[in-house]
Amino acid sequence: MILKNRFIFLFFLIFTFLLLYIIIKPSQKQKTAVPTFSRKIERTLKPDSLIKSDTVKGTYRLYAFGDSIFLMSDKGAFIADARLTTIRQLEILPKGSSIYYFEKFADTIAYFDIDKKTLYLKANNFFAKTLSGLPGNALFQNGKFLYSEILKDSVSDQAVIEEWDPFSHKKETKINVNELVKNKINGYTECLSSTLEGNFFKADNKTWGYLFYVGGFFLIKRNDQVLLIPTIDKTPFRKYELREVKMGNLTAYVCKSDNESMINYAAASDGKDLYILSGKILLRPGEQLYAPIDVYDLKNFEYKYTFQAPMPNKNNYTYLMTIANDYLYLFFKDGQLIRYKIKQ
Repeated sequence: MILKNRFIFLFFLIFTFLLLYIIIKPSQKQKTAVPTFSRKIERTLKPDSLIKSDTVKGTYRLYAFGDSIFLMSDKGAFIADARLTTIRQLEILPKGSSIYYFEKFADTIAYFDIDKKTLYLKANNFFAKTLSGLPGNALFQNGKFLYSEILKDSVSDQAVIEEWDPFSHKKETKINVNELVKNKINGYTECLSSTLEGNFFKADNKTWGYLFYVGGFFLIKRNDQVLLIPTIDKTPFRKYELREVKMGNLTAYVCKSDNESMINYAAASDGKDLYILSGKILLRPGEQLYAPIDVYDLKNFEYKYTFQAPMPNKNNYTYLMTIANDYLYLFFKDGQLIRYKIKQ
C-alpha cells in the first residue's frame, strides 16, 4: 500500500512537472524573442553654436537647404542661417497656413499644407494646387511629389506611397506599405494609419526613404529596389486598438495604445551616411540624459555607430533633426536650435 501511494505521488509529481513545462515554455520563447542590442558610442556631440527663440516653440518640421535651416511651426515658417546667428519669419509662404513640408530650389517652391491636406507647387509662372484631400505626408524629389495615403475598402485599410506628377497629373503607386510590412503587423486590423505613421527623408539624389515613428524600421526606395531595414532597436510595430470614448450622449472611437513611446523621431542623410534620431533616451552615470543619433552606412544600410547629444532634462527633449554640410542640427522642446560638428 505504501509502495502504491509512493508510485501515485511520483506519477503526480512527473505529470505536474510536464504540465508546468508545457505552460512555461512558450512564454520563455516569447521572452527570448525580445531583441537585445548595445549601441557603439562613437562620441558625445558638443554644441558648436545655438540659437533660442520662444517664437519657434512648437516647431514640428526642420529642414536644411543650402546654407539655411528652415523651421515649420504653428506660428508660420522661419529661416535661420547655417551658423545660427539670426532667425526670422519666412515671407514666401502663405500666412495662416500649416506648412508641414516645404522645399525651395532655383525658382521652384513645393509645399504641403497639412490642415488642407493639399500639395502645392510654384515654378516660375506656374502655380498649382496639385492634389487635395489625400496626402498624410509628402516629399518633393526630381520634379514629383511622393506622399503617403491610407486607402479604405470593405476588407481592410491599405497604406500606400504614391507618386504624383504636378505637370502631367499622372499618379502612380510606388509602394504598398501593407504588403511590405505584412509579416510585421499580422493581426493588426485597426488604426493602421497610426501604426504606420512616419516621415519621408532623402538619402541621395536617387534614393528616398520613409522612417516609421512607432516601429523599429525604415524603408528605402532606390531605383526599382524597395527594402525594409530594421533599426538597431528592432522594436516591433506598436499595435493600436479602437477604444470607445463617451462624451455625454455621444460615443466616439479613437485609436489608442498601451505604449505611447516614440521609437524614432527623425532621419537625415549627408549623402554617405544615414542618421536616425532615436526615441530611446540614454541614461549615463551621474543621471546625465543623452539623445542617441544612430548612424547607418548608405551603401548597405548596416549600423555603424551612435553619436550621443546631451539633453538638459527629460522634459526638454529633442525631437527634430537635420543635416547641412558637416553639421548636425537638433531642435529642442524649449525652442533651442543647436548645431554640432559631426565630421572631425
